[in-house]
Amino acid sequence: MNRIPLLIILVIMFFYNLSCADAKNKNDINSDVKSNQAAFDYSKISNFYGVWIITNVERYGGGLTTEEKAKSYIQKTITISKDSYVSVISSVSSPRYKYRKISNRLPEGVVPQDKTSSFYGYKMERDIINLFEVYDKDGLFESFEVISQNELLIMFDGWFLCLSRKR
Repeated sequence: MNRIPLLIILVIMFFYNLSCADAKNKNDINSDVKSNQAAFDYSKISNFYGVWIITNVERYGGGLTTEEKAKSYIQKTITISKDSYVSVISSVSSPRYKYRKISNRLPEGVVPQDKTSSFYGYKMERDIINLFEVYDKDGLFESFEVISQNELLIMFDGWFLCLSRKR
């Protein structure tokens, strides 16, 4: 009879230690990400030139794009260069690019002007959201959230399209 409370205490201590180790690992990962991002110059547009691969899609809201269609984008590429922007859906010749950052910390009750992924609960812990934008002759054509120097995110018709830099 006396062993049951001791067993319960041991189980609680085990899970407590496990959760502390997990929290330490998360902090280590976050500090690694912050140090890598600090070295990357987001404002230098040419840092985004190259081929990007859509590696994953996730639904975040309503839209007309079916799951089958969204998943068909996986492994498709987007090419960003000085002279052209070529995506899965369309392209822009002679694009203009712009980098900007916006605060992800707004006072309670303030609706953000820019709808970003954190509005839908994705990576809400970020203080700043880095945006890389593509413009054609008519205005804003596409907007990417810069997750890291090798990861971009597009919000498309109720789907997050996750991109990785092609190596």
